[in-house]
Amino acid sequence: MLDGGSTDESPAIIEQYASRLAFWRSAPDEGHPSAVHEGLVMATGGIMGFVNSDDMLAPGSLEIVRQAFDDPKVQWVIGDVMLIDADGSPLRYLREPFWCQNWQIHVRNCVPQSSVFWRSDFYRKVPGIDVKLNFHMDMDLWFQFRKLALPKILRHLLSYQRQHADTKTSRLQHIQAIETPIVLKRRLGYQPKTSAFRRFFWRAHRATVKALYGAYFIGWLRVRDSERVKF
Repeated sequence: MLDGGSTDESPAIIEQYASRLAFWRSAPDEGHPSAVHEGLVMATGGIMGFVNSDDMLAPGSLEIVRQAFDDPKVQWVIGDVMLIDADGSPLRYLREPFWCQNWQIHVRNCVPQSSVFWRSDFYRKVPGIDVKLNFHMDMDLWFQFRKLALPKILRHLLSYQRQHADTKTSRLQHIQAIETPIVLKRRLGYQPKTSAFRRFFWRAHRATVKALYGAYFIGWLRVRDSERVKF
């Protein structure tokens, strides 16, 4: 557990569970990407992933992930995510039918970071988290993984992500515009053209695929039937 020197009640709460943690610290650091990198370097388990302070794992998610990795051919997995508001009320259920590089390029970074897990030895085969990226460090990592293996898509809710005006995703949209071409040029070797037509085509394509897979319909049903999440 790595906390960047929070001044709220976070350190006290973490300390209550210290006996269940392999390591924890609360001190000023070099920022979110640096803390994630540090944690992954220190991790000793066979399966990796990370959850940010605003988010949480869904009940039973780790058992689902463990079962997925019983297959030795599986190197990394992507599950479903529920977006919730600051009070824990459901906003939207997201299910990606499969990995599609063009969606990542022309639509948005649609892989839910908190619902992604990978083998530790697989992670050591790639450069890993780039601490210089403030917004797209996860997107950069997915492109690294994709060069080596396709992910296994799990049709299960693995995590909850909170969305509100003060989250990093909301506050750093201007950084996204700067980092996207950097990541794409680095991982693809060229800068893809992202014209209005290409964005429209791939958004329409993605919507059609998700409808055919039932991803949108399942999302609506899950949000309608879900209760407020208590943090």
